[in-house]
Amino acid sequence: MPHTTQTDHRLLRNPLTQLAGAGHAEAETAVTLIDEARELAPQWEQQRARGIMFARRAEQTSDVLLADQAINALRPLAVPLANDLPLQAALAAALNLTGDTGGAGAVWQGILQQDPSHEAALEGLAYACHDAGQFELALEYLDRLLAINPYQSNSHGRRAHILGRLERMPEAIEAAQRTIELDPTSVHVYRWLSHACALAGDQESSQKYSNMADTLERLPPVER
Repeated sequence: MPHTTQTDHRLLRNPLTQLAGAGHAEAETAVTLIDEARELAPQWEQQRARGIMFARRAEQTSDVLLADQAINALRPLAVPLANDLPLQAALAAALNLTGDTGGAGAVWQGILQQDPSHEAALEGLAYACHDAGQFELALEYLDRLLAINPYQSNSHGRRAHILGRLERMPEAIEAAQRTIELDPTSVHVYRWLSHACALAGDQESSQKYSNMADTLERLPPVER
């Protein structure tokens, strides 16, 4: 008698359960499991996948309720899977989005103990320290981050602001100039440069940056 498998090899797509709350957006991505004549992924693995997906979606939409769902899924796994850096990074991002900066910072620190060049952890700590007014510490993390990835315009912009607050204006102007090299559409950075150059007595550069900002503001919005 020929052998016939009883396993359904079709792709199974199960939409995520709609989150509670009036007007709350549905999670648009589905968890996809493929059964190729073997057992489905264990429950903890499915929970991990859901949690990371919730966290990423929460970051994209700044959705605090979705971040809470991510935390509920990932926190029970955080200790047994302490070496799972994608899980830890997703948990930290979700904690930070809900306002638990202390919890997020502890997770990011744990990530850096295992991987000192982890970009998401360095960025998270840099931005959290900046927002908390811990400028020297924020600058330390930003310098480490930009040594690894020098093409983050937002991080150069943060660095410019921090250096300005530390009254290191020549370095701040240089960092802001690097920001607009990477993102020449940053009107607010041109405005900042115009002001900083004026304070430094460089009226020609100040006018140049002011004109650039004016030009960008007059451009019609880009159709998508």
